[in-house]
Amino acid sequence: MPPPLLKRTLYTGTFVSTPTPTGLEILDNHALAVDGHGVITHRAAFPPGGAATGYDDVVGWVGRNWGWDGGFEWVRPGGEGRGWWFPGFVDTHIHASQYPNVGIFGKTTLLDWLNTYTFPIESSLSSLTKARRVYSACVSRTLSHGTTTASYYATKHVASTNLLADICLEKGQRAFIGRVCMDNDLNPDYLRDESPEQAVEDTKATIAHIDSIDPTHALITPIITPRFVPSCSSPLLSGLGALAKESALPIQTHLSENTSEIALVRRQFPAHDSYSHVYDTHGLLTPRTVLAHCVHLSLEERMLLKERKSKVSHCPVSNTSISSGLCPVRELLDDGIEVGLGTDVSGGYSSSILVAAREAAMVSRTLAALTVEDTRSDEKEGQWGAEASNDVAAKHSTSAKDRKKLSVEECLYLATKGGAKCLGLEGKVGGFEVGMQWDAQLVELDAVDGEGGADDGGDGDGGPVELWGMETWGEKVAKWLFCGDDRNTKKVFHSILLNGYATRKPGRAFEVIRKELERLDGGSPAYSYICVVNDQVVLRSPATFVHPTNHSSQMARRQQTEKPTQSIGIAWYRDMLRAPVPLHELDIAHANVRIHDLLCHSEGAIVLCDFTCSRPFGQDKPSATGSPESLGVNGPSHTILDITDRFALASVMFEVETGAKPDLTHAISPQNSQS
Repeated sequence: MPPPLLKRTLYTGTFVSTPTPTGLEILDNHALAVDGHGVITHRAAFPPGGAATGYDDVVGWVGRNWGWDGGFEWVRPGGEGRGWWFPGFVDTHIHASQYPNVGIFGKTTLLDWLNTYTFPIESSLSSLTKARRVYSACVSRTLSHGTTTASYYATKHVASTNLLADICLEKGQRAFIGRVCMDNDLNPDYLRDESPEQAVEDTKATIAHIDSIDPTHALITPIITPRFVPSCSSPLLSGLGALAKESALPIQTHLSENTSEIALVRRQFPAHDSYSHVYDTHGLLTPRTVLAHCVHLSLEERMLLKERKSKVSHCPVSNTSISSGLCPVRELLDDGIEVGLGTDVSGGYSSSILVAAREAAMVSRTLAALTVEDTRSDEKEGQWGAEASNDVAAKHSTSAKDRKKLSVEECLYLATKGGAKCLGLEGKVGGFEVGMQWDAQLVELDAVDGEGGADDGGDGDGGPVELWGMETWGEKVAKWLFCGDDRNTKKVFHSILLNGYATRKPGRAFEVIRKELERLDGGSPAYSYICVVNDQVVLRSPATFVHPTNHSSQMARRQQTEKPTQSIGIAWYRDMLRAPVPLHELDIAHANVRIHDLLCHSEGAIVLCDFTCSRPFGQDKPSATGSPESLGVNGPSHTILDITDRFALASVMFEVETGAKPDLTHAISPQNSQS
C-alpha cells in the first residue's frame, strides 16, 4: 500500500526570500501550490485579475491553470500588508546540550567557559530524564523562532544523543545530529571517551539509530562531530576522517574561534602548518564539512578551505559574547567560501537565527568602523600616480570600508539559502522556487492605528515592530530583521513525507478528533489520556484521575483517586504535555487498559483509550461498556493520525469533556512550552 500523502495546499499572499546574496525577492499577491509530498509545484501572480476572489473562483482558477480539482486547502495570512511568507531559518551550528545555560557566560573566554559552564551541563545529560527535558525545550524553542533546519551538537552519551534525534523526528524539525567525540587528557575525566576506537564505535551506534528511525535521512541526518582539535587525539581525528569517507556523511566541528585556542593547537600539533591543516591531514576537510567560527583564519587557511570546498558557520552572537573576535565574513565571501549562520547556543545567548542575522550585520558594521581610511589630502594624491591612486582607493576608501558591511539581503540569505548550501540542502530548502520543499514561516508585524496605538490584529501581542503605513516591502523586512522577535513568527510550516506517515507542522487534524468525539459520544466521550510525567504514568478519564505514583509499586499503579474533570484544570494540562514519551516507554500493561489510537505530536505521545471495547478509532460506537478494571490487556492496536498541535488538541479535548472552553492562552504559547 502506498504511503499517505499530505493534503494539497494553496498558499497565497506576499512571499519574501533571498534567491541570491544581494537580491531580495518580493512576490506580492502571489500563489504557491504545494503538492502531497510537501513540494512547491507552481507559483504565479494572485489573485486572478487582481480583484478580490472567493473560494469558488480560486478553485476554478487553480483547476484551469494547474489542473487541481477542489480537493485542496487554501491558506493565506491575515493583517493586510503586515504579513508575509518567509523561508524557514537554517541554524548551521547549535549545541542543544547547552540550552539550559543560555545567557550564562560571565566574563569568561572560550577555554575557561568550557570548563566552568559547558562540560558540567553536558555531563548531566547522561540522565535521559534530564536530556528529554533539555532537548524538548531546545527544539521547541528553535521551532518557535522559525528554524525548520538545525545542525545539533549533542554530547558523548549515545542514548541521549539518540533521544535528540527521536525528539527532532517527533517534532518535525529537519536536523543533523552529532554525537560529540572528545578523547584526550584535556577533557575532564567525567566527560571523555574511553579511547579513539570507542569514540568511533559510539558514533557508529548513533548513525545506526538514525538509520533505523529515518532510513533515507529525509528529515534526520547523522553528522560526524569531533568537538574540536584541542579535545581530540590524532588517532581519533583519523578514525573520524576514515568514517566520514566510508559513510559519505557530513562533518561538523570548530575552527579558529579564539586566539588562545589556536595557540593550544599549535602546541599540540607543532608539525602542522595551521589549525586548518590539522583537520586536512586527518581527512576532515571535505565539501560536506561545516566549520564553526573561523574568526582568525590566515589567507593560506582560507585558500585551503576554498580548495576543499568546506563551509563556514558564522556565529556572531557567541563570538561577541565570549570575546572571541569579529569574523571578517566579507573576506570569506570574496574568497568564494560558502557561509551560513549559527546561533552557537550557549556561547550565543539566543537560539534565534533572526538575532544571529541581526548581529551578523552589527559585527560587519563594527569591522567597517575599525577599518583605517586613507586620510591623505588631495594635494598629496598626485605623487602616487593614477594606477597607484586607484589601488589605494580600492583598499582604503570609504566605499571599501562600506563593503565590509553586510546588507539586509545578505544577512537573510545567510540565514536561509546560505545555511542550506552549507548543509548540502541547496535546491531543497531556503527559498520558494518550484521544486523546493515547503519549509516556511508566516511573519506578521504590528501596525500603528489612527489614534497612535498598536493594532495587533487581535492576537494579543503584535510584537515589537510597528508599521506606520509608509514603509516599502524592503523597509518592512529591514524593520523585522533589526527589531523583530519570535512574536512576529505567527506560524511555522514544515511538510515532508517520512517513513510512510505524513507530518505537517502546525497540525490541524485535531478538528477531526473533535468531530469524531462529538459524533461517537454526543459531547461526553468515554476516553482517557495516558502519558508519562516526571517518570510517572498518568491515566485520566472524564470522571476519574488515575495517577500511579511509582513504577515499582503494582498496587500504586492501580490506585485511583476520584476527582471531577473540571478540578484538574489548566495546570494539569501543562504538566501533562511537558514530557514527550515514545510508545515503547509507556507502561501500558500496568495501566490496565487497552490502547486503540496513538496520537504522535510535537510535545510527546498521548494515547486515546476507549473504555467501551476493542475497536479501531473512527468506527461506530458499540453498545458494550466497560471500565479500566474490567478490560483485559490484549496488546496495543493503533491508528497513526496527522496530529502535531498538542496545545490545540488539549484545548479541544477539555472543551468536549467539560462543555467549557478553558483559558489556555498562557499554556499554549510556544514560548512557554519549556519545562
